[in-house]
Amino acid sequence: MEGQESSIEDVCNHVRNELKELENDLRVQMNNSRFQGEESYQHQHSEMLANMKLAVQHIEDARMRCGKVLQFNGDGVSIYDKARQA
Repeated sequence: MEGQESSIEDVCNHVRNELKELENDLRVQMNNSRFQGEESYQHQHSEMLANMKLAVQHIEDARMRCGKVLQFNGDGVSIYDKARQA
């Protein structure tokens, strides 16, 4: 996406795809065997999982925000509203 100026739509779609991959990677790691082993200190695993969940939520929010940019770059109607109208 470097060099010439890209369209807002292209950039937002690219970023949304990248964020979805990151989200999926983190979700897979929530089932990592590391969480089945012993903890080095009390609540270690629960803290790790809580922070991974927060990271996933922030990534989901970033994806949604890019979707809102696309929405308002276009006709201003959400794809969910379009699906209900069809």
